[in-house]
Amino acid sequence: MKKSIILLVLMGMSQSLAVDTLKSNPFQTETDSLPLVKKPIEVSPKNSAATMWKLLDSGIEIKNVFRGAGRLAQKGDLVELHYIGRVQGQSEFDNSRKRGKSFAFILGSTDVLQGWNLGLIGAKTGDITHLRLPPSLGYGDRDLGIIPANSTLEYEIEILAIEKGVKPDSFPDVKDLQWESVIGLERSLIKKGKGLQVKSGQKVKVHYSGWLLGGSLFASSKLKGLPVSFTLGSGEVISGWEKGLRGLYVGSHVYLKLPPHLAYGVQAQPRIPAHATLLFKIEILEIEESLQSGDFFPELSQITWTKEQSGLEWSSIQAGDGELVPKGAKVQVHYTGWLEDGTRFDSSRLRGQTFAFTLGQGRVIRGWDEAVASMKVGDKRFIRVPSHLAYGPNGAGSIPPNATLIFAVEVLEVD
Repeated sequence: MKKSIILLVLMGMSQSLAVDTLKSNPFQTETDSLPLVKKPIEVSPKNSAATMWKLLDSGIEIKNVFRGAGRLAQKGDLVELHYIGRVQGQSEFDNSRKRGKSFAFILGSTDVLQGWNLGLIGAKTGDITHLRLPPSLGYGDRDLGIIPANSTLEYEIEILAIEKGVKPDSFPDVKDLQWESVIGLERSLIKKGKGLQVKSGQKVKVHYSGWLLGGSLFASSKLKGLPVSFTLGSGEVISGWEKGLRGLYVGSHVYLKLPPHLAYGVQAQPRIPAHATLLFKIEILEIEESLQSGDFFPELSQITWTKEQSGLEWSSIQAGDGELVPKGAKVQVHYTGWLEDGTRFDSSRLRGQTFAFTLGQGRVIRGWDEAVASMKVGDKRFIRVPSHLAYGPNGAGSIPPNATLIFAVEVLEVD
C-alpha cells in the first residue's frame, strides 16, 4: 500500500507546490483585468513607485507599481505571494487568486523559475510588482502547450509576507549518532522535547528532511518553508514514521533510519530507488488536534485484550446500549483495518460509506462473524484477527499471506 511523507508524507512522493503551480499545473485561459490587491490601495506619493519598465543586468524587466514596507527579501527567505502569469501579449495561463490559495516558496530555491529568484530579491511586503522574464529565465525551449517554447513571460505579483527562512538540514555523520533499536528501526534522539507526548490519533506538525544513506537529499519541508501535518496512527504516513515518532514529545528532534519494509519497500519513488533504506531528521513542532478513538491505529502493547478460544482477541473502545446482534441479521458497521505494523489497508470511514453484511452466512472473514456476534448496537471494539480466521496463507490484495489483522469496528444498526 503506497504511502507518503507528505509532500512525500501525505500520499505519495509529490512535486513541490512551486513546481506544481508554476511549472506543470493545468493553466487557466480567461483574462483577468482585476488588480492583484485584495482591496483598493490609496497610493500616496510616499508609496507610489515608478511605472516605467526597468531592465536589470539579468535580462529581467521589472515595473514596481506599488512599494511596500519592511525588510528587503533575501536569498533563503520564505516569501508568500499572489500572482497572475501570462505569455507576453496573450491571456493568462495561471492565477493564484482564482485557485483561492496564495503561494509560498524559499527565495533562491529550485522550486520556482530562476526569473522569480532574481526578480524578487530586494522586494518588500506589500509590493505590487510586474516581472517580464526572457525565455532563458522562464521555460526556455520547452513547449508546455499553452506556454509555447521560447516564450517571454509576464507576472503580476503581490508580496503578502516575507519571513526569515528556516535553515536547511545537512546530512549528519551517521556513525557519530547514538542509535537505539525501536520496533524494527533505528532511532537517534538528539533533542528531547518538553511538550505533550505524541500518541496515536493526534494531528502532529513537523519539519523533516529525508536522505538516502549515501547522503542524497530527496525531500525537505524546510526547503519549501512549509512544515507538514498528519494524524499519527491514521495510515497517512509510512510505517517507520508511525513507529519512530510514537511516544516522543513536542520539541523533540530525532533521526530515524528506516529499513525498506518500513519505508517504500519494493516501490520506487522519485529520487528513491526500490528497496532503499532511508534516513530522516524530524522536528516535532506541535500537536494540533486529536481524532475520535477508534479511527486510528492503537498502541497494541497498551491494550487489554480479551482472548477467545478460537484465538480471536478484542478490546472495548465504547460500550453500546442496543440489542445484541442476532445470527442471520443484516448489520451495518463502520470499520478500519490495519496490518500489525500499522499499515492501513481499508476503511469505510475514509470512504464515507458504511458496510453492511448478513451475520453468520460466511459473507465476511470468520473472525468478523465471530467478533460481531458478541457485539451490541453502539459497541465499538478493536479486534485482533489471527491469520487462520482472516485470509490465511493466500492473503488478499495488499494483505500478505499469514497476516494477523487489526480492526476497529463499530456496530451502527441491525435490520
